[in-house]
Amino acid sequence: MRPTNIPPGPTGYPIIGNLIPFLRDPLACITQCAREYGDVVRMRIPGMEMYLLHHPAHIEYVLRGEPKNFIKDAWTRRLSGLLGKGLLTNEGDSWRQQRRLAQPPFQPG
Repeated sequence: MRPTNIPPGPTGYPIIGNLIPFLRDPLACITQCAREYGDVVRMRIPGMEMYLLHHPAHIEYVLRGEPKNFIKDAWTRRLSGLLGKGLLTNEGDSWRQQRRLAQPPFQPG
C-alpha cells in the first residue's frame, strides 16, 4: 500500500519510469497526467521523481510563497553549464534578483 501523502501519477515502466511518454510528447504527457491525476502529479524518470503542479495556487506558492523550500534537482543544475545561470537553473538570492527583474512585464495594467 502506498502512503497517502505521495501524489498519484502514472506507474510507468520498471527502471525508466515515465521517460518514454515524456520524451515522445512532453506537453501531451503533462496534459494527460493533469486530466487523469489532478493538480499534483508524481512522475518518475531515471534517477529522479518529478512533481507536476497544475493549480495556479500551488505554482504561486512555489514561486512566490516559499521558494527557499524548493531546490533545483541535479539534472537542472547540470543544465546551467549549457544554459547559464538563468531563471530555470539559478537558485537563491541570485534567482530572486533575476525574478524581480523579469516580473514587471507580467504584472497587470
